Amino acid sequence: MTRDQVLGMIIGCAVGDAYGAPYEFMAPEDVRPTKGYSTGGTHDVTIGEWTDDTAMMVATMDAYITHQKFDAQGITNNFKRWKKTGFFGTRDHVFDIGQTTAQAIDRITDDTPYAGSAAKFSSGNGSIMRVAPAIAANFNNPAKAVGEAVALSLITHGNSDTITYISAFVDEVICGGKKPVNNKLRRYDVYQTHNTGSIMHSYNVAHCAAHYGSGFDGALMEAVKLGYDTDTNCAVTGMLVGAKFGYSNIPDRFLKGLQQHDMLLDMANKMYDIGAQA
Repeated sequence: MTRDQVLGMIIGCAVGDAYGAPYEFMAPEDVRPTKGYSTGGTHDVTIGEWTDDTAMMVATMDAYITHQKFDAQGITNNFKRWKKTGFFGTRDHVFDIGQTTAQAIDRITDDTPYAGSAAKFSSGNGSIMRVAPAIAANFNNPAKAVGEAVALSLITHGNSDTITYISAFVDEVICGGKKPVNNKLRRYDVYQTHNTGSIMHSYNVAHCAAHYGSGFDGALMEAVKLGYDTDTNCAVTGMLVGAKFGYSNIPDRFLKGLQQHDMLLDMANKMYDIGAQA
């Protein structure tokens, strides 16, 4: 991956998160997407404001940059700090967090950083949304990227669906869309009305949106039209198409309006440097 692609993946995640946030929990028929950021929604977000997806990605990047490598304890300490205070996010408190993620963070101890549930019902999308740092730190080593992405996921999500879909997604992002998508994983119906917060659903929404949408912004619009967990679905879509098209092809209206853009871009550049030195 080039620097432009790594920056596109990380900033694309934040842009997608902020773009989808106002529509979270809406049914598809109620979504009226605009070409730029909107306000309001369940969490009354402001223009360009992102949610837990990007906050947890920032917390992860902070640990990578501090330790210059994957450090499970550093990451979990940041997750705990974020959950308690909102630090790493846009507010002084956490306003959006999945139940599976919250329960896992509460189970974490200094000696047990991997607290993800292996239960069948724990196939949530709360780990795929924050996987970009593991890819950025290992873009020259796909096998290690998959390994660290899975380890990052196991902190909060530990079942077999998580491992399967994280592994596939990381491999596909590194290949920049040049590799055929795993057809076995593409049997999930993105138009169904149950399990819309699952990793299977977000993975398939991202690929569907990337296929039918025109360019970066077109993909986000296709993803948000499917409703429900729109912030995460658009964050995952933003990662996928951001890595494909690069930071330089993200429309200016998204970059200029994105909250804490400069901080995110600085961290993204540092993540690329870690990957380049590996």
